[in-house]
Amino acid sequence: MKKYDAPLDICPVFVRQGAIIPMWPQMNYVGEKSADKLTLKLWPAAHSEFNLYEDDLLTRDYEKGASTNTKIEMSKDGDKTTLIIHAMTGSYKGCYENRSFHLDLYMEKEPQSVTCDGEAVPFDYTVGDHAGRLLIDSKELNMRTAHTWEIKNF
Repeated sequence: MKKYDAPLDICPVFVRQGAIIPMWPQMNYVGEKSADKLTLKLWPAAHSEFNLYEDDLLTRDYEKGASTNTKIEMSKDGDKTTLIIHAMTGSYKGCYENRSFHLDLYMEKEPQSVTCDGEAVPFDYTVGDHAGRLLIDSKELNMRTAHTWEIKNF
């Protein structure tokens, strides 16, 4: 590991390349806010995947199979990064059939283009202390179908 200067009042967090971290909005209690917009913090690497499991968080209906699973897959091949959010499977009362995403990718280079399902999407790229951050806000998407983002750096 490279030397990292961390003053006593700062607690550094180290994340492995390839990490996919889903985040709901900050809440004081479950259900305080709608989780129909999900943030994905992403550190692209060769290939990684994550299974997003959700249930109603209130009942024991998950014991009867009331839950959803969504596979999230990310790969980096040279100057191209691909993110696939596969079709959601399963169901529970109140599940998000439609959802938007805030994608927060930590990348070394500013991309030349970003597409979702073949259509160009707007993005914002900033350079910080240790890496660049690519921010993408998606429109509301049907979770019963797969969606693919392609980020090209050439």
